[in-house]
Amino acid sequence: MGIPLSAFPPGVRSTYVLDQLEGERIAIPGSSSVLRIIASAKETDGRIAVFYRAAVPTDSSISCSHREAYLAVVATKGSLRIWIGDTCRDLHPGDFAFVPPGTIYGYQPLAPYTEILALTTPGNQMDLYRALGEEYTGILATTHDDLDAPKDLTSAFDVQIEDDWQPPVLSAWLETDNCLPRSVEAYFLRANTGPQWMFGGVLARPFVTAAQCNGKFSISTLESSSAYPERPFFDRYMSFTSVDHCFCVMEGLFRVKLKGDSDWTVVREGQTMVVQARQFFTADIAIFVRQRAVPRPVNANSDRTKRPQLGRENSEMWTENPRWHLSLYPLYPAGGCKGRDGTADKQPNGRATSERIRDDGNPVSQEGALCNYKRRSVHHVDQVTRAEHALHDQANLLPRRQLILAFATLSITMLIVAIDQNGISVALPTIAADLHAEDTISWAGTASLLANTTFQMLYGRLSDIFGRKTVYLAAIAFLSVGDLLCGLSRSAVMFYVFRAVAGIGGGGIMNLSMIIVSDIVTLEQRGKYQGIIGSMVGLGNVIGPFMVAALIKRTSWRVFFWMLSPLGALTACSTYFYLPSKSRTAGFKESVKQIDWMGSLVSSAGVILLLIPITGGGAYFSWNSPMLISMLAVGFVAFLSFVVWEWKLARLPMMPVEIFSNPVVVVMLAQSFLFGSVYQAYLYYVPLYLQNAHQFSVMTSALLYIPLVIAQSVISTLSGQYISRRKRYREVIVFRFGIWTFPGAIVVILTLVGTGVGCTVQPTLVALQAHSSKYRRAVIISNRNFFRSAGGACGLAVSAALLQSRLQATLPQEYKYLSQSTYALPDSEVRHVSAVLDAYMSASHSVFILQVPMIGLCFLCTAFIRDRGLEPLEDHDR
Repeated sequence: MGIPLSAFPPGVRSTYVLDQLEGERIAIPGSSSVLRIIASAKETDGRIAVFYRAAVPTDSSISCSHREAYLAVVATKGSLRIWIGDTCRDLHPGDFAFVPPGTIYGYQPLAPYTEILALTTPGNQMDLYRALGEEYTGILATTHDDLDAPKDLTSAFDVQIEDDWQPPVLSAWLETDNCLPRSVEAYFLRANTGPQWMFGGVLARPFVTAAQCNGKFSISTLESSSAYPERPFFDRYMSFTSVDHCFCVMEGLFRVKLKGDSDWTVVREGQTMVVQARQFFTADIAIFVRQRAVPRPVNANSDRTKRPQLGRENSEMWTENPRWHLSLYPLYPAGGCKGRDGTADKQPNGRATSERIRDDGNPVSQEGALCNYKRRSVHHVDQVTRAEHALHDQANLLPRRQLILAFATLSITMLIVAIDQNGISVALPTIAADLHAEDTISWAGTASLLANTTFQMLYGRLSDIFGRKTVYLAAIAFLSVGDLLCGLSRSAVMFYVFRAVAGIGGGGIMNLSMIIVSDIVTLEQRGKYQGIIGSMVGLGNVIGPFMVAALIKRTSWRVFFWMLSPLGALTACSTYFYLPSKSRTAGFKESVKQIDWMGSLVSSAGVILLLIPITGGGAYFSWNSPMLISMLAVGFVAFLSFVVWEWKLARLPMMPVEIFSNPVVVVMLAQSFLFGSVYQAYLYYVPLYLQNAHQFSVMTSALLYIPLVIAQSVISTLSGQYISRRKRYREVIVFRFGIWTFPGAIVVILTLVGTGVGCTVQPTLVALQAHSSKYRRAVIISNRNFFRSAGGACGLAVSAALLQSRLQATLPQEYKYLSQSTYALPDSEVRHVSAVLDAYMSASHSVFILQVPMIGLCFLCTAFIRDRGLEPLEDHDR
């Protein structure tokens, strides 16, 4: 015969079934709620308690914490608001919350009737409610509760009332709420998300595994259907050496047969069955069933070495970790851990299959939880997802005073980088004469650009692995040492090498400054702070040329680099003291193993072998030379190999291909490439145009450049304020590319260009973060900067080729050699100088006209940008 239904837990260890709405019912004073205890210390030797809690809305709420107890909560009916630490969520059926020891929490029912299924350990936590409450003989929940809320609880119970705790405000679901953490910590889990396993027609979704609770228990949802003709999981008896099971049926009809019984025990919707350890049983699905399975270990020192022998009738099985115990096959969502909606292919042979769930961002329906899974090889996608989610979350929102100090440090460091990168262009003719490198001096900029671009992608992942502060200090060290050695250089080759060293540092500082800002302020405030960072870049663009011009006139170009080096050292000290840092849990050796070494090597080879011929073509290499063609071919193959490696093999890729699945992100990365091309052309060729075509002095050229910088700085700050206040960014991006297409006089043009740049650099950065996962915050910033730098390199190459071709066509015959050098004008009679100036004027105009269609393309791309505001989506950044 089957197991008879009971109305109360038996009070001793045994296998039993509780009927619907039955259990030990206790009314909780001051809460308008009733506990229905399914199992407690009496049935589990003091280790676990499982209970339902039903409640109606009430204005009262209590926040409390436990010294040693764990609490796991699954919403089954209605809805409730629950806060854990500084995070608050609204839970609906299927949503889950986990509270470890030492964490303040509380919850409040919202729906007319709310019910949760909860598990706590140790099991004697139920004694607290028995002591405070009273037996309840109703059915659902008490609506008239005149008892006072408990204020003083004796030290015999593990509970502390937090009277002064102010519950946090409600916040949106994040992407982290779709995945299980890797260690013991408080967390939420959205319904129908998290890791999933499929075995013979049974779908399992764990809420808690041994990793989250130090091996004390595990909770999972099991779903299946009688539509599967063969289910090998159910066609043999099984037992568990040291684990109790509690099956709470949410829907459908579940059948269990104990070994030795001739009849099946039918467990219907709302009923609960507890199966003790070492009890052999088998199970069957009569109709579609959804249930919560709660394994409860009896012996904490259970044998973890005995391997299960699934399929043998008398095998003993260990299941503290469902992933290992059931040998289930994982199902992975398309874009990492997100909400999903899918149906399942019927497996005619009932065998376990590796499949992938279709992802459209919607929760699974009650009827279609087991229909239509997509087949796909998923081991690499899961590996990347797990590796990214295992990274240390370095978000660290700062109080106002510390934020000001940290932000001042970042701003000053960015100012120094901008001065370093833009001031040198004025000094190049002087440096070339001093180092006897008139024919090769452009390699100074090329070397810095190559190093900057090559390391852009790597910095994001390095900061994820080793921490932002550590990598930021390393970048400052590269910049300071590089500048010091540039000032000490005695040959052109030494100078080019040390400019590359400084370029490595400068690129890292720009990358990490943006990444750190995204760590220390919320998404809503990032526009404001990123705008100020952008204004520092503009300010450095104008200070640099003035500083260099003054130093060259009074002392030497070497003093410029000697001044920047100690300034970098001072910012390193400020960074060490004022920039926050979260400690890393992984050791140095483990962190080094996480670096994508192959991706770094192949990407560096690809970038270098592509950029050298692109930037040197026409000047140092003939466009049809075997050397240039060979480098382009090898570079293309290397970059293609890098893409394949990142897509298929990299465990922690620097450029995850999944970021290109979002069309808005693709459009904005394309915009970054085009913008980099145009912006670098303006930075490089406007000063040359003013000095060569108009014969302005270096100081006058710098003065005429001020309108661009002032407009860029002011508009960058204002656009950031607009984004933060209005929580919209699309209008700013459309405005910036639109205004950039209007012509005018030099000052007006430069003012318009500066306005466009001010509306460009930081708003696109905020927009990209709004459309990206928080786990890829550093990666998306690094890749955006990489595309911008690569665009700058290509734009300079195309502009240089155009300038040279126009000069070759328009210069007088005796001055055609000037097409190979744009740094100086010849000494000659006035009539010849006039002809040369006309040629430079015409060639420069051609370069500027070239930028118009490129900016026009950027403007057209804005039509594809969807402004979703700055409110975090359920699985996006906070």
